[in-house]
Amino acid sequence: MSKMIELTDLNSDNFLEMLKNEDIIMYENIQGCKLFFSFNGEEVILKQKSINNDPINLIDISLQKFYNKALYHLINLDPRIKNLCQGKWFSCLYFPDEKPAHIRYDILPTNHLILNSVIKNNVFSFNYDEIMEYSELLNIQPLPILFYGKLSDKQLELLKYFLHTKKEDLEFIFGEGNDNFASFFYKILNPSQKNSILMKQGTYQEMLDKIIIKLKNESEISLSILNPLYSKEDSKSNNFLDIYSIIITDFLEYLQYINLESRYLKGKKYDEIYINIISDLFNQFFTERTNRIKKFQFEVPPFFYDDKFRLNIDMINNNQTKMLISSSEKIEFIFKVILQSFRFKKDKPFGIINKNILKLFNSYIDKINNMIDKSLRIDREEELIKHDLLDFGKFFKIKYPEPDAEGKFYPDLHNDLTNNINPNIKKKK
Repeated sequence: MSKMIELTDLNSDNFLEMLKNEDIIMYENIQGCKLFFSFNGEEVILKQKSINNDPINLIDISLQKFYNKALYHLINLDPRIKNLCQGKWFSCLYFPDEKPAHIRYDILPTNHLILNSVIKNNVFSFNYDEIMEYSELLNIQPLPILFYGKLSDKQLELLKYFLHTKKEDLEFIFGEGNDNFASFFYKILNPSQKNSILMKQGTYQEMLDKIIIKLKNESEISLSILNPLYSKEDSKSNNFLDIYSIIITDFLEYLQYINLESRYLKGKKYDEIYINIISDLFNQFFTERTNRIKKFQFEVPPFFYDDKFRLNIDMINNNQTKMLISSSEKIEFIFKVILQSFRFKKDKPFGIINKNILKLFNSYIDKINNMIDKSLRIDREEELIKHDLLDFGKFFKIKYPEPDAEGKFYPDLHNDLTNNINPNIKKKK
């Protein structure tokens, strides 16, 4: 990937001099969700945020409707297009709706995706002609360009003037009315364009954080002009963290009263088995603690009401679970927290969960993973038996791991919570 350098008044003169007589591409830093996709035959592989992350699996898709629109479009592409695109990864900005992150836009891109790079042999390539070609082939929008060509002396002078202006003097530069960071650069670089990217006519994005400059020759250096007036919204909520940890703790307490290892596991893949385990456990948990759950008063976080963050109920196979989570948003939220939480271990305490409860929490994740792994190995061995491919001498020597010492650790949750819960949480029912 290219190296991003921030243009400031300290280094601007050297870099602006470098841009003279160079073909450059300038564009807004669009705030979409980073999404990578590739085709493996007929199968679509998605990754979020980084090309190095694990692919999005059935559990991720079940947890929220966030990826539905991208998946629907990519899955339904002509197989001939998928074959032509094999061996490459495509870097996109994804818009499940008009507010994929903390910035709202007026207009959605074609099929909710903006192509901004093609990755071949794990090498990012910013070849705009190639981006245009593949975006047309995939029927998605290419990265919208603010400026393409050589900057004039007048444009370079205005850029230099802006970079040498103090933050407190920017209001004078922008002037009165609707002018802002975005409109200022549009008037310099592309005066015929009367709106920001993905904004309606006459509207310029107030929350634009920076303009990015790339050399057309695919240089490894990218330059960014920062908006000094930009400030990111803080959406974190300590209250939500407390609610999240209370739900996990209550579910952990229930798990200690059941024989987890004796449960029958259904499914042929890890994510399928995991969803079935959590669904089955949740049904029993809700049945045994119905009154307690119904009396648990808390406010569902506002973001949960966005359709993109709701559960993909159709991906849940358990009919009883479907019925429960369809009965109320509160129950759906509790199930979502549990389904999401028992996939990965946590490194440090959070909310009301202290070190002892964290140790118990991680031990149950080990138990669930060991159960699934054992089930998958048994299924594989049974398939080999059916096809006469198994060495029976090796088969009967297989020893499955027993639960380790941590799996037998049962802390006193009542005392742990009593000693660590904050006074405000105690007041909640």
